Amino acid sequence: MELTTRAAGFQDIADEMGLIGMFFTLTAPSSYHSTRIKDGKRNDKYNGASPRKTQKYLCKVWSRVRAAW
Repeated sequence: MELTTRAAGFQDIADEMGLIGMFFTLTAPSSYHSTRIKDGKRNDKYNGASPRKTQKYLCKVWSRVRAAW
């Protein structure tokens, strides 16, 4: 709820400034998740990544996004 409220607030500010508000959520690919979302069963594609390794992966992806802008 708080995140939605913040996003709406940023959109309001962007509107006032004549800009477009955007909100992105980065998630790791399915191979970084030990269980499947749909049924909660074991993910055979899971690569065994720790939370630390997954965070490093996401940081690398985000750095590529920033570099592209």
